[in-house]
Amino acid sequence: MDLMGMASDFLKGNSAEGGSDVMGALSQLIGEGDSLNLESLLESMGGASGLGDIAASWLGNGENLPISTEQISALFGSEKLSNFASSLGVDTDSAMETIAQALPNLVDSSSPDGTLVSMDSMEDVMNLAKRFFS
Repeated sequence: MDLMGMASDFLKGNSAEGGSDVMGALSQLIGEGDSLNLESLLESMGGASGLGDIAASWLGNGENLPISTEQISALFGSEKLSNFASSLGVDTDSAMETIAQALPNLVDSSSPDGTLVSMDSMEDVMNLAKRFFS
């Protein structure tokens, strides 16, 4: 099963196996402790990485621009991505593909009015994930 499927099944209550690992790994990849730090991620996308137009599209009401696996690699770095993939038992290429597919929708789901909602606790993260995967 792919990462999205594992997380979706976990959040829908179909299987506890694997889903909590996905959420924990995701929090480690783009989080601080138990919270997702999408604001910092979006700031870094607008900074040196030059992905500001892509990030802005995810916050707006229009179509979400795609992000490539190469851009994912540049954004997170190979070490973080390797650790993310390893913690889930998948290869790095599969992890990058899943992140590239999920990240635009994750940001879009967490900014219903164009402004990021608070994700200061694991409960906030889980509520967002449930909206995203349902």
